[in-house]
Order: sequence, then structure tokens, then C-alpha cells
Amino acid sequence: MRICILTTSFPLYRGVTIGTHVLEQARHLVRRGVHVDVLAPHHEGAPWYELMNGISVYRFRYMWPQRCQTLCYGAGIPTNLKKSKWAKLQLPFLVLMFFINTLRVARRSDLIHAHWPLSGLSAIFAGKILKIPVAVMLHHGSTSHRSNPLTGFVVKKADIVLCNSSYTRSKALTGNSGREPMIISPGVDTERFHPNTDRRIFSARETDIPKDRPLILTLGRLIGLKGFAYLIDAMEMMQTDPLPFLMIGGRGPLRKQLERHIQHKGLEDRIKLMGHVPYEFIHHYHAAADLFVLPSIIDQEGNTEGLGVVLLEALACGTPCIASNVGGITDIIKDGKNGFLVEPKNAEELANKITALIENKVLKQKMADYGRSFVEENFSWRAKARELQALYQQLIDEH
Repeated sequence: MRICILTTSFPLYRGVTIGTHVLEQARHLVRRGVHVDVLAPHHEGAPWYELMNGISVYRFRYMWPQRCQTLCYGAGIPTNLKKSKWAKLQLPFLVLMFFINTLRVARRSDLIHAHWPLSGLSAIFAGKILKIPVAVMLHHGSTSHRSNPLTGFVVKKADIVLCNSSYTRSKALTGNSGREPMIISPGVDTERFHPNTDRRIFSARETDIPKDRPLILTLGRLIGLKGFAYLIDAMEMMQTDPLPFLMIGGRGPLRKQLERHIQHKGLEDRIKLMGHVPYEFIHHYHAAADLFVLPSIIDQEGNTEGLGVVLLEALACGTPCIASNVGGITDIIKDGKNGFLVEPKNAEELANKITALIENKVLKQKMADYGRSFVEENFSWRAKARELQALYQQLIDEH
């Protein structure tokens, strides 16, 4: 079996976290004997072709010179489109070059699997020409045919629509094949993410993190829907002894704003903006943290978490989670079992739940144990790759 994966987000070099769930999916399919080609937009400094973990990775140019390619990566296509008129001008070139290169890379494939609607558009037309089936994966929590004509078109024309969570599925339409959208969420490499990670590696990297305080970790792009400002507010409200320390990992357009917010609250000695954390080290951070918090919100455009893979990674490391009751997060966090759900934008409730877990070590350990077993049973990449391969074979046979 040979499949072509199309994606607008894929790791550009070692340690990059953007698009790692696509990489992990492809890597575990290769382990099962599937030949995988990946096609993704190029970015300055990245190779045009490379063999990555047995995966043939092709990157295509969509603007000239290559340094002008600024639509993809960074804060993500939706944010880049909002922030830059130049990014908007690149969009038609990206669509055109995506389609042309899909015809080139997928011509020997048995099936095309596209991640996100923009990739799905190229997949639909290329699939018709090459006469091969198309699966489209929807990840985003605001996916709706009514508000997004592109998504509506792709959902109707794909042979099968896959969704990363029950929330995303609720926003999708039935495809023209008559199939209901299926939920096949991303998985976790439970061999990498586990509770017995060597914590000395974390200590060596973060020498200025206090060792005598409870550590709270959060990771993600520094954008509005992540709700990091409300977690900063919650830190100000907590009065536990010793006071917890918050580590915020990630890059994004709101870094300066968050820095000012931390300074305004006088929390410079209790919060660290760590910047980018390479993927190869993330499991060390999860294992070192006492709690992982994801305070996501529904932003002004209606965007929210489609799932929350970082929560799965934290749970696999035996780290209890506190997260907002929005989007696909409820597929992962079982309130009171592997963590707590809180209402979005409620800093006081965040502070109370964090305090409760810090002070109740028995409950914290109980949640840690349940969280690890929950991920192993429901979200391991081994099981997800097996499920995907069976679906691919069914589509190929039917086609």
C-alpha cells in the first residue's frame, strides 16, 4: 500500500513541534509496512526533499524567492492571513502549486490523505484526475460548512471525512459517499511519553527553574485562543506555600503582550516564558511538571481547540491536567478522573483547581495513574495507525 499525505504543516527540521502529529502518524504507518510520501509547503532553510524516519518528504515552492514564503508555518495560516496582506496575496499561489505538486507526488499512490481543508482542495481535484480515493482530516474546532465554503466543498467531495474529535465531527457534514464523518484522533507515542523519563535532562536545560516549588507547565502557540493570559491571572490569585512556578513554552505573536501582562502583575519571579521547546525534549518537560494546564478559550472568530494533543502527551507522562471545557478537550479530560475541567476565561476557578491538586497529593497521584492508563488504552499511535491502515484498505478496495 502506498499513500500520499498532504499537509500545510509539517516539521521543517529536527526539534520543530509544528505538525509533529502528522509526522508521528506517518512514522507509525511506515512501521506497519505502508509506503508514505508526504507533500508540504516549503519554507526558507528547509530541504526540498528528505527521507525522515522512512518517510519520503517533498516540499514545494509557492513563492519566489523562497524567503518570501511567509503564509505557512510561524503562527499558522489563519493567523498569518489576519496579520499580513502579503500572506493573503500568497494564498492563490499556494493553492495552485499544491495542486500541481500533488499530481506529481501522488501519481503512484493508492490513496491521498489530506490534513486540513486547504490540502483537501488539492486532494479532491488530484484524486479525480488520478482516479484514487481521498480521505480528508479535519482538525480545527471551528470547522463548519456554513461559515467556511472551502470546508463545505471538501467535506462534500471527499470519499471519507475524518475528524480529530467529537466536537470537530459535530461541525462537519456527511460526505457525498453517504458516510458519516469518522472520529480518528491523533495518537501519542507512549514509548517516548512515559512517567519514568530522566528528569536530569530537564534540569540541565532549565537551570533557572526553582526546584523547591510545584511546577506548572503549559505549551502552545502564543495566540489568543490558548488563553494564557487567564492562567497568568490565576497565578496571581494563588496563595499556596510554597508558591507554584509557571512555565509557558511556545512562540507566537502575543509574546510581547504576555510579557507586559506578567510584568503588570509583578510575577516575573513566578513565571517564565521559555520560548520554543524542541519536540525531542517535550516529554522531559511533561514528566518534570507537577501539573499541565491548557486554559483555552473560544476566540472572537469562534476558533477553539479541535482536540489538544499536548494534553495526551502530558497524561502519558503521568501528569494530571487542568483544561478548559471547550472544543475537543472533553474527549480527553474526564473531570475528576485524569484532571479537572474549568470554564473558559475563569481565572479564579483555574486557581482553585490548581491549588486543590497541589495540596492533595493522593488525588494527584490517582489522576496521574488513571491518565497514563487512559492514554495507553485509547490514544496510542500503534492502535491509531492500525485503525487508519484498515480504513485505507477498505477505501482502496471499494474504489
